[in-house]
Amino acid sequence: MAEARSCKPELGFSQYSTVEIKPVSGQAQLSPGAELGTSRGKADTELLCGSTPQPKSKQLRLSWALALGTLTLSILSVIYAWSVLVSNGPALSRLRSLSPGKTVWVISILSQSVAFLVSELLSMVFEALRWVLVSRDSGVLLSTFLALSRATPLLGVASLCSTHGSHRFWCSQRLVFLSLTWLLGVVLIYNVKFKHVYATNGVYKFNVTAGLAPPNSSLVDYVPRLMIGLHFLAFTHTILTDSTFAVGVPPLACRGNDCSSFFLPGGLRQVRLQNRDFNSSLFNTQQPDGPTSVLIHNAPGYQLEFSPVEANHTFNSETDCTIYGKATGVGIFLCLASSETKILAGWSVCPSTLDDHGSCFNDTTWAGKLDQSTSLSLFKRYATVAYDRNNFSIRSIESISPPSAEVLVAQDFTKVYKAVFAPIPEQLNPSASDFKGFAAIYSLQVGIGWTLRLYQDYFPESREAPLSLLQGFLTVPIQFSTTAWQIVDTHDLPSDLNTVASMTGSTYRAIGEPWTIFTFGGLAIFLIIWALAFLAWIQWASARAPDTTLFPEIDIALMCGDLTQFLRRRRIGGTSEAVKKGLKGEKISCVEDKEEWSIVLGTESLG
Repeated sequence: MAEARSCKPELGFSQYSTVEIKPVSGQAQLSPGAELGTSRGKADTELLCGSTPQPKSKQLRLSWALALGTLTLSILSVIYAWSVLVSNGPALSRLRSLSPGKTVWVISILSQSVAFLVSELLSMVFEALRWVLVSRDSGVLLSTFLALSRATPLLGVASLCSTHGSHRFWCSQRLVFLSLTWLLGVVLIYNVKFKHVYATNGVYKFNVTAGLAPPNSSLVDYVPRLMIGLHFLAFTHTILTDSTFAVGVPPLACRGNDCSSFFLPGGLRQVRLQNRDFNSSLFNTQQPDGPTSVLIHNAPGYQLEFSPVEANHTFNSETDCTIYGKATGVGIFLCLASSETKILAGWSVCPSTLDDHGSCFNDTTWAGKLDQSTSLSLFKRYATVAYDRNNFSIRSIESISPPSAEVLVAQDFTKVYKAVFAPIPEQLNPSASDFKGFAAIYSLQVGIGWTLRLYQDYFPESREAPLSLLQGFLTVPIQFSTTAWQIVDTHDLPSDLNTVASMTGSTYRAIGEPWTIFTFGGLAIFLIIWALAFLAWIQWASARAPDTTLFPEIDIALMCGDLTQFLRRRRIGGTSEAVKKGLKGEKISCVEDKEEWSIVLGTESLG
């Protein structure tokens, strides 16, 4: 016979009763109101104390208020996030008055607040749910009771989930739902970018020719020598780092650290008003005062990808390579070859030891190897590009078409470079009409040779700088192909260069992905509706649940006065593994004494 225990008055119970557990027909059952001191044979009897049930409406009122408040904040967060990260509507422009950094800060606070409130709401629902489950006639597994407790950390829930049993259903729900709340805290600011957004009202539009025309080596015969020399002299060194001409883009074909990819949209300098002459640029007309940006819509451009030449490739010195610069004594060994759609290029310069003595063309052994080499792939793409109206720099690529590979022919580049390294008369007459052209070519040849020898002599470990010079040398004919067409015949440009330019205002703001807002709103609404549904069920079933507080340890201490002794007799505790092992099959139930309306807590072993 088990020893009877009763609740002590100092614990604050106004009424109390006891419960005895006994097996009936091979199954353990809870017997409320059992007489003390009665022998129950070999029944496993534990007497625990309870508390007087109180109305649940007051306690659930806090949960209902939290659910409705969380729902309201979630809706407001979605509206605000959509307004500042996605929408361009003028009606919501006041919400975008904050700087991009502060906007992201506010979004982060809102999302973290929603995540915190949803987490608290779920914890309160799970806590109330476990007391409803334990108040059923059949009780609930002790492992389920602990898994739903707000006092059990997620690591503890995960540990319980590793053991077999029906408690896994509730363990998994708590783990999944609370994990989703973490996602709520970060999804809104995922992949947020800072960029210029362009106004759709107050836009000034012009019909223009813009973009890049296909490279055409036959035009070089008609372009003045001065123009060729000046363009190569001015832009070879910096064209790929000049934000008015080029912008870095993800590569299409090459990979690795030695791969570099650039998109050349043409630039504002080459934009011309349609059906006008060579000098009719976009800025040679009446200009509006307000716009700060220029958008060139759907104009052709080229994506350039540079990668190393295959290790097994060898240039044919007879057909692919030429020594240039004899008239200036510079000595540049240039090789060009075609490979499928790519062009392979390499060069070397006469060393200073020979150049100082004017012997670069007497001893050409230096031309036996290449100092730098690269391969170039070209892809045509149509893009809408935004430029800064004041300094012509590329602000952003607003849209871009799929690529179309272009076939590069080495002979076309060779023809251009023969003009670049054209022979120069031994004597130049400043009063001659071609003096400026030869002077530009001379300066270009000497400048390239001097720069390459500078890196060769003083920066032998610098690999990128002379290589970028070679890449720029290959880029200039592509970038200024449109200029060559315009010089020859501005009315005979390819038709796909005819497009529209827009002058408009812009704002710098944070931009997010619409799917992140849909995900945030969907997750928040789903979790809140789930909580509301269970709150409604708990409210309906709350007549059989004990009154609880926001402090689960206090609830357990008040309603389970002998739980400590019970756990010790069951040898449940010591380590987490011992707790999991001891909990296996243990069931817990709260039983209502209809006469005294008190709640008692009992346990039974399910074998």
